[in-house]
Amino acid sequence: MHKLSFNNDLAFAAEPYKGKLRFIVYHNKEELVCRIETIKNIQLFIQPKEGRIFKGRLQLHKMNNKINVEVKGKKIGSVSIIHFKSMLQGLSV
Repeated sequence: MHKLSFNNDLAFAAEPYKGKLRFIVYHNKEELVCRIETIKNIQLFIQPKEGRIFKGRLQLHKMNNKINVEVKGKKIGSVSIIHFKSMLQGLSV
């Protein structure tokens, strides 16, 4: 699992899950929200155009070479697309 720490004791992580990817937001080491997505959809999401993926409590929005992580409609942090790609490459699915 690869984990990125954000402010206010929040962290964003990704891990392999049954041939897919599971994205999780933690608050003080407790799982707050998660979302499971196919690798193909994540690869389409990180293509060079603005967009978003996921509906519901956890959402990822891509703008200006950054991915904003939102929980329940509030931005909790952001990560560069380059860092996001390297995080995904480190996962073995």
